Amino acid sequence: MPPVGLHWIDDRLVACFVAVSRSPARLLPEEEASIGDATLRRRAEFAAGRDAARQGMVALGLPAVGVGQGVEGEPAFPAGVRGSISHTNAHAVALVGLAADYRSVGVDVDDARALGDAAAAEVTWEAEIQRIQQAFGLTERAAVQNFAFSAKEAIYKCQFPLTQDAALKAHQARLLPSRDQAGQEMAVAGWRAARDTARILDLVRVRRAGFDGATLAIATIAASAST
Repeated sequence: MPPVGLHWIDDRLVACFVAVSRSPARLLPEEEASIGDATLRRRAEFAAGRDAARQGMVALGLPAVGVGQGVEGEPAFPAGVRGSISHTNAHAVALVGLAADYRSVGVDVDDARALGDAAAAEVTWEAEIQRIQQAFGLTERAAVQNFAFSAKEAIYKCQFPLTQDAALKAHQARLLPSRDQAGQEMAVAGWRAARDTARILDLVRVRRAGFDGATLAIATIAASAST
């Protein structure tokens, strides 16, 4: 079971896990307007994600304001905040940082269900699997395949606020070794992606964060990064 509560990815970026409950947390007005007539299950996941996002903002010393929804369903964080939300059936996680530190962030949580070779072929390929293994020291093929899927989801979420590119596909975002020697991370390159999207993908860095029973793929663009 993922560890419910706050977990610092570094001193500028926090992830907050919240359990999806049959008695959802109260939504703020702008959040209520975004969810509309959703099913009870969807409302519970949405509420858990927004609760996690507000807890993350408080951890960064910010007020717990509402997080609405954008045109493609993405969370609309307030000015000055960069954030992303992901769900499994049981938990939601929000990744939150400050705009002073990050241009954009994206997160995806691995739900621990094996992707399998057929589904993995839709998002990754052998050379990329080998690069992921080398970057993060992973030995189990299933774990690498799952991370590849999560990483592509996180990359998509990270690039979208800057590009509005809803057509980006998994094979267009390619994970590469990073030249940064400060820690375990991977770089990203666009392949046959729109030119403006590819320029943004070049700025993305991907990390893997493991907690008790939970693995996150985290994509970030530093505020200092430039094309």
